[in-house]
Amino acid sequence: MSFNVALITLNASWYAPPGANLADVAQLHQWIDSMSFTGLLMVLTAHVGHAAFVSWVAARLSASRPRLMALLVGFVTVTGSVQMLTTYTSPSWMVVEVPLALGLAWWAGRVDAKRRIALPR
Repeated sequence: MSFNVALITLNASWYAPPGANLADVAQLHQWIDSMSFTGLLMVLTAHVGHAAFVSWVAARLSASRPRLMALLVGFVTVTGSVQMLTTYTSPSWMVVEVPLALGLAWWAGRVDAKRRIALPR
């Protein structure tokens, strides 16, 4: 979560117009509409990075079902992504974050499951 917030704050400091109040929905819509490709790529990186890292942490903390826990966290992240994609205008290519987030959540659970198999008993 800290990674996600740090990237969004960095993005806002680079691309938000001076004096912008991003708590105002109308100003936030204008800002997203005027955002460059690099800015949108940073948002995508923040969301997908959050999904991967938090899913990995959930898999590590899971007692018996790391893949299931990682995918549950991935689905929660995807729910937030879908909410943002439907609430605010964004380019159509930003939809790629949904399968990326689920794929990385699955990967995080798989990595931890393989780690558990490799551990000596």
